[in-house]
Amino acid sequence: MAGANITLKPDRLLLNPKFDGYKLSLDSIPTYKMSLSEEIDLVDVDRNDYNFQHIRWFALYNHLVPDQWNRDHVYYVDKSWNVNRVRIQDDGKLDEIRTVFKIPDHAEFRSKSRFNVTLKLIHEDYAALADGAGTLFLIRTGDRRSGESQWNVEFSHCASSNGSLCSLIDASYHSDNNGLNVYNCLLLETSAVTPTKEKPPVFLQWLTLQRTEGKEIEITRNRRLEGAVPPEYACFDKSAEGLSIAAVKPFRFLSDSAKPVDDTPEPEPNPDSNADLPAYSWVQTSEDVTVVFKIDGSFDKTDIDFDLTGSTLKVGLKSGAVFLEGELGGAVDRQGSTWLIDENKLEIILTKTSSGGRWDALIVGDERGEQVMDHDYIADVHERLQHLTSDVTETPTQQSETEPFNAQQLEDCDIYPDASSTLSRLDGETHRSSHIASLASHQLLFTAALEPAEPPALCLRFDVDGLVWQPTLTGTDDRGPWTHVGTFNAFAYVHAGKENKKFTSCSPDLSFVAVSDCTRHVYVYRQQDGVSLMNRKSRESVQIAKQHVWTIDSLDNILGMCCSDHWLFVLTKNELFAARIVV
Repeated sequence: MAGANITLKPDRLLLNPKFDGYKLSLDSIPTYKMSLSEEIDLVDVDRNDYNFQHIRWFALYNHLVPDQWNRDHVYYVDKSWNVNRVRIQDDGKLDEIRTVFKIPDHAEFRSKSRFNVTLKLIHEDYAALADGAGTLFLIRTGDRRSGESQWNVEFSHCASSNGSLCSLIDASYHSDNNGLNVYNCLLLETSAVTPTKEKPPVFLQWLTLQRTEGKEIEITRNRRLEGAVPPEYACFDKSAEGLSIAAVKPFRFLSDSAKPVDDTPEPEPNPDSNADLPAYSWVQTSEDVTVVFKIDGSFDKTDIDFDLTGSTLKVGLKSGAVFLEGELGGAVDRQGSTWLIDENKLEIILTKTSSGGRWDALIVGDERGEQVMDHDYIADVHERLQHLTSDVTETPTQQSETEPFNAQQLEDCDIYPDASSTLSRLDGETHRSSHIASLASHQLLFTAALEPAEPPALCLRFDVDGLVWQPTLTGTDDRGPWTHVGTFNAFAYVHAGKENKKFTSCSPDLSFVAVSDCTRHVYVYRQQDGVSLMNRKSRESVQIAKQHVWTIDSLDNILGMCCSDHWLFVLTKNELFAARIVV
């Protein structure tokens, strides 16, 4: 059956309607740097051999790998194919570089056409690595907290076919019902552009590894998926029962070594079905709120039960059916509000008592409806949000209360792509989509691992905020298998205005988020040190937070960035930088 179309519904308790923006801080940030013993391993792609999506896959590859089990440890690969570790010492300084593993066959494969080396730490004792030339390694790392642990290969596999290239997207480790260790690896496989096929297909290999009775690790299952372009995001469920994939074009299963794949196309959702339709729609302007219900059957005004106070609404049929009931998202003028029936449509117009006030919900706690945005209202909101961030320090001469910190307009950098992405969960047993959510207005901002052994979370744009969603085991309700776990206030607005951005990451505890330019600058937005102030115009209490600008002491391109709870790491071709973020 076709996957259930769902709407990603934020947890309103994690939203902060009183947040008023970031103010540039001049507080110093303790920073450290060290020179690398050898340049990092960097693959340059030939523009003539790959399409735009492939170029993007190379250019935005993050060469710095965090360790979620040891959060002040980071890893990178140098030109000699050494995996090196750097960690923060107890005194807060960078420890010396230590080589923990040398990738085999350096001389033979490094010079060939390939992807960058990809490394995933999947357990406190295990890692998976793809050399970019076609070989996958499962490595036993030992206790990585120890400064003496050495990594050893326990399994290797040639994953490429017909000259294609492979990159490791995700890997996971879990124990099955029998207590046996199971390893899953997800590989991206593609090839260069050929004269006969300008856009080669992209394949995902899903390999399941397990120890046999002879104590050897073997591939016990091999699943293969096909898509048109590389995914923006792909990861396993915690128990590797399915995949979460965000992509412009959908992926489909081609083969499964354990069972045949039904290649019958999945049926399209029935547009006449009311299962996934909202119970009502509503739109707000600065002056009023309009609610529309579609009602089945023939009714007139005498059949409608309508009860409105200044803060509550109840509407339904006198026969007993209730359409909507509860506390309104804001105060209304009872005398200025009205309702009417037009054929099979019930329309309610509520006049706000506070002009310009924004409602976060029509009815508090009711998520059955769909809000439709009014274009004039959006333009007004954007105009009032220009003060949210700044890349320059405010000088004493800037006294105007209405002068924004940032003159960039959201509309100039907020054009949605023609092809919108979808976020889907593909079930590994049925080979079908179990849940599908549209990302048409929720662009993917970045991904980050928040907890050890958990799938990486993804941050999506919702209005001006960046909302962090964590994949869960199963989608047992209409919310689907993705849970809203945190919010970066006004970060989507900030992110859209960074024209030279390259990497984005956040601390695992969600206390700060950082954006790097291609060179030199990193912007840090702290979340948990908000200060309450009084807005001079509205006389309402609002909250602000701090923004820091870190200027890297290097002119080289930034090639990697990652965060721990209190540290921000930045990698260039020859140097590693660390900044302590005290929240």
